[in-house]
Amino acid sequence: MQGQRREMKHKGKNVVWSVAMDKCLIEALAIQARNGNKIDKCFNENAYTAACVAVNSRFNLSLNNQKVVNRLKTIKKRYKIMRDMMNQDGFTWNPQAKMIECDNDDLWKRYIAAHPDARIRGSKLRCMMN
Repeated sequence: MQGQRREMKHKGKNVVWSVAMDKCLIEALAIQARNGNKIDKCFNENAYTAACVAVNSRFNLSLNNQKVVNRLKTIKKRYKIMRDMMNQDGFTWNPQAKMIECDNDDLWKRYIAAHPDARIRGSKLRCMMN
């Protein structure tokens, strides 16, 4: 299906996260932040443990806290790319396609030349705003 990643699979030591897994992680961390397990911009170990338990129990996995920490880093990087792109003229959010669009091919080529991470992660970025 377009817009959805395959369910989690192991690639060696790496884990491929599904959109549902990302949502579960984000929701669990939001609860932890409301419960006071986030100080400034950092979650404490209890928050990561609780989020890990939430993802593991919902998806019958055995991830450790480090996998959760690493996934959160990836989510933050993708969010920053999207935020930066949306702050540029010529980029708009398409709620139906759930992706950022640019109608000007020259603008897109110039943006990608200056920001290559946006191109590499383009298809994955749209999943984050579901």
